[in-house]
Amino acid sequence: MLLDKLIELNQVALELGLLMLIPENGKKSPF
Repeated sequence: MLLDKLIELNQVALELGLLMLIPENGKKSPF
């Protein structure tokens, strides 16, 4: 469904945003 796609993209965006906020800890990412 389209809603599932949007939720998945939103989660990916959040993960990328967190990685960009703390690039120093990117290798120790909790994801």
